[in-house]
Amino acid sequence: MTSLQRLVVKIANSLGGSRDPASAATDRDRNLHPENILSPTPSGQDMIQMLGDDELLAIFDHLGPKELLRTAALVCKRWSDVALSDPAWQPRMIEVSLDVLKSAMEASCDSVPLRRLYAVHSEVFGPQNLLACATFQPKLQRSEGRGSMAPQWPWTTTKVGGQGWLWEADSHGMFEVASSAIPLPLPHRKQPYTEGTVLRNLASSYQWSELMQQVDLVRHCMGGGLTVKEALALLDGAPALEFSVWVGARTDQGAMIDVLVVLDDGQRILPSYTGDTPHPWAAREGVLASARLTEEALPQRGTWLRYTAVLRGYSAGVRRAIVVLRGKDRDFWAGYYGAKFAAPQLRFLLPNEVAALSEQQSANFVTSYQAGHQ
Repeated sequence: MTSLQRLVVKIANSLGGSRDPASAATDRDRNLHPENILSPTPSGQDMIQMLGDDELLAIFDHLGPKELLRTAALVCKRWSDVALSDPAWQPRMIEVSLDVLKSAMEASCDSVPLRRLYAVHSEVFGPQNLLACATFQPKLQRSEGRGSMAPQWPWTTTKVGGQGWLWEADSHGMFEVASSAIPLPLPHRKQPYTEGTVLRNLASSYQWSELMQQVDLVRHCMGGGLTVKEALALLDGAPALEFSVWVGARTDQGAMIDVLVVLDDGQRILPSYTGDTPHPWAAREGVLASARLTEEALPQRGTWLRYTAVLRGYSAGVRRAIVVLRGKDRDFWAGYYGAKFAAPQLRFLLPNEVAALSEQQSANFVTSYQAGHQ
């Protein structure tokens, strides 16, 4: 059976034609049975072509977005016109509130087709992590002209204290936690996960070590299908951004953390190394919003805590997000006994998620979950 035939059978079933032809109550039901729908009528006319636009729209309601675009719209010109029309996409907009996105896209044109609005929304606001390499696993790549392997990853080690950072495939010194207790962060658009759990983490040492990743928000929006003008208009509308990270302290040692999320205009080059003097990530020109979490002692040892902050209502002009993670231990022990970081995640919130937030969850870090406590 060809893909077109499979689609037609699915259409017939969606119309209620899955019954036995002998028991069909009407000629219409009999004609719409999967065994009969591909056969011409006595007059020689294809049954599919006899369907009106309203009937096709009712059929297309049972198809997913990909089927509608990549299969139904390619059958013939009439199907394409119906599949790409706004009425075919209107039922799919019920679950999506697009006021900010629609206003941004209308900045470059008078009318925005609903199918494009839906597609862009899925790419920009869909379930994905704006931070790359959320498992912290280094990507090794052979250096040109050398036999050594150099780590290639989007995180910048802006400060090395003590023995620096250690990537752990399994968390050392923590209470045992089932992999299902802490879910994986959302995947990055260009780096889907293949295996592993959130327990793949970075452990700090006995002096402050610092990691930084910057996210070009304009590029992310353009990667979702927006033009430059539309991307800028969307960001100026201050869509809510949520950052979350799992943090842990070993059972045998206390830990200190300093976590910072900054939104700025993206006009200034960030340092690749900050040295002994803490860099004023949030107290500098061009910063439009920030959230900070400082803990001199994590409240529980051996337990993973998830901290979350939401940035919303910020001033126009935001073009970049910066995430900074700093950690160390409390008692200056040699080795990697400091704070552990896992599964950092930065994403745009859907409007219904923003409506459900409390006032406390606005530019303030709150503990949302814990795992591994005994």
